[in-house]
Amino acid sequence: MTLPLGQARTLSPSRRGDSVRVFGALWLGLRGRRQVPAGARTIGYAGGLALPLVIMAVLGVVEIAAAELLVPWLWLRLVLLVSGVYGLLWVLGFLAATRVYPHAVGPAELRLRFAHLVEVAVPLGKVGAVRKELCGRHERAIEVEAGTLSFAVLGTTGVVVELTEPHEVDLGKRGRHLIERIRLHADYPAAAVTILSGARLP
Repeated sequence: MTLPLGQARTLSPSRRGDSVRVFGALWLGLRGRRQVPAGARTIGYAGGLALPLVIMAVLGVVEIAAAELLVPWLWLRLVLLVSGVYGLLWVLGFLAATRVYPHAVGPAELRLRFAHLVEVAVPLGKVGAVRKELCGRHERAIEVEAGTLSFAVLGTTGVVVELTEPHEVDLGKRGRHLIERIRLHADYPAAAVTILSGARLP
């Protein structure tokens, strides 16, 4: 689906819709596929999330095994098994989603993503100066403060994109915001700066 420039696709509030997207991302990840527009270059951001999510998955396996060994009632073991497997698949699906939906720089727009949850499109014609700049004070993965839209991972961003003119983004329940700057996390900030700088329209 192509987004109108500046609009955002946000997560459905229903848990069912969330699960469908997570498990869909897991299926795509297992098949080695990513949701990237044709001709777009990608900027990965999932590296910092891999370790904590893998730890959560391992703990989920331990919990499932412990329930099987320690809980004497069959009905309760079955309930815990189903919930444990569901939680494990959800964690693996979320990890897959961070890789299936990378940031993407296409011929006409920059798409900023956070897993399956949010996607914002910004016209490349509004992309100005790009630089590396570490910021570690973010409180949320997606936030807007003082005209700056941030896509952080573990509270940090490493790339700044200055816009040539203010741009309005619609973040669904988070409201509409006029932004002048973007901060984003990238696994390889220098490479991200090169990609974004090279994609700027004259």
